[in-house]
Amino acid sequence: MNGIAIITIQGQEVRLKFGLPAIRHYMEASLTTALTSGEVYSDHGIAVILYAGYKNACLIREEPEKFRLEDFCELVEEDYTLESEGKEAIIAAIKAFNDSRVVKKVSERLKNAKEEEEKKRSTGTTLSPSLSENSVTPQENTID
Repeated sequence: MNGIAIITIQGQEVRLKFGLPAIRHYMEASLTTALTSGEVYSDHGIAVILYAGYKNACLIREEPEKFRLEDFCELVEEDYTLESEGKEAIIAAIKAFNDSRVVKKVSERLKNAKEEEEKKRSTGTTLSPSLSENSVTPQENTID
């Protein structure tokens, strides 16, 4: 999937793009706030996903952002939680997020890393503390 969706916020149609910048924003937000409850996105998590897609679309189009996270939180509260007409568009946007190529790749990598970690724990194989603390992985050795 292309990771694109359109929603209406404050009476304006807004394009969302779920590419790498959106995924980064979502993952950074997840470090400080619980965005899921088990396997289900929280209301705040849905708002963060929508906002991340909005920020990504603005970045790509080189447009200034007109809306804030608070606006997306209100949208979710009004349209998603209260079962209004906008709920279908929000559901479609979340599906576009989940089905985007970038999300699938990141999810696959996280799943593989988790499986490897569980495998190491079950076999008792770990790196020595001095080696693991001072090692630099290829991902850490990049310039953003």
